[in-house]
Amino acid sequence: MAINIDTVYQRVLAISNKEQRGYITPLEFNLMANQAQLDVFNQYFYDLGQFKRLPKYDLEYSDSVAFLEEKMSIFEVFSQTPLSITNNIIRLDSTETGTGTVDGATSSSTSVVLDAITNSVLPGMTVTGTGVSSGVKINTILLNTPSAGHTQLNLTGSASISDNVILTFKFDNPEIYRLGNVYYTLSGVDYDVEEITRKELIQYKLSPLAAPTVKRPVFIRNTNSGNRIEVYPNTISSDITYNYIRKPAEVSWGYTIINNETLYNSNTAVDFELHESDETVLVIKILALAGVVIKDPSLYQISSQEEVKNVQQEKA
Repeated sequence: MAINIDTVYQRVLAISNKEQRGYITPLEFNLMANQAQLDVFNQYFYDLGQFKRLPKYDLEYSDSVAFLEEKMSIFEVFSQTPLSITNNIIRLDSTETGTGTVDGATSSSTSVVLDAITNSVLPGMTVTGTGVSSGVKINTILLNTPSAGHTQLNLTGSASISDNVILTFKFDNPEIYRLGNVYYTLSGVDYDVEEITRKELIQYKLSPLAAPTVKRPVFIRNTNSGNRIEVYPNTISSDITYNYIRKPAEVSWGYTIINNETLYNSNTAVDFELHESDETVLVIKILALAGVVIKDPSLYQISSQEEVKNVQQEKA
């Protein structure tokens, strides 16, 4: 369940405004909220590495690892379209797209119902199609029942779309934050593609026994131009799939200005994608950043102390 951005903003304002410490504008809050979300997200990987160093028979290990994996599962994506390969190279960062046919016309609405969905449709994807303004993205997926043929989306902006219009969904930027497993499908069987270094590849090719085969394929990372991998042996030219961890979608406290007053607008707001158990951590991190913006050292110190306390409690 997502963390409501307005709830976090109101908590931050209530604490920071106590004793008239200063006001955090929506623009400032959105910048700090995105930084805080990314900090918490990155902490998942660090904590998972720490807990995996514990003995596997340790109860703390099993409980903590399972909980962290549950938190990270929100961001795990499985590619559904087998990829083709050109000169051993696959570009991963621009392949995850989806399409859907509008089921019922909309008029200046942020809600749209789709059928006939193909591939991935995920929060944060940019929506393009007739009747959709530039920059509109998927905010949340309210209903996702592909078996029944319907998926209801909440968009970050209103749209007027005719019935049966085909919409396209795609991430603006490379969304692959951490690449997971890579697979090669041969005659209906999925084979793990092992990641090795370029130096290891050279050594493997020199040995007839260790050389990559279609049933023992390998890949190396190619970071010279975008998020790419090279797959070997050369005979593999298609049918590559993979999974990865994507970055959280950028959050935004949406608002409208009426009579010079800033009012929350849930239709344009984008909530945090983090696990609901991280709400207090988010508030503390934003307060720490707000202490710098407001130039209130005591606010920064209090929030930092609370964050350290929470981390110690989690690890105890």
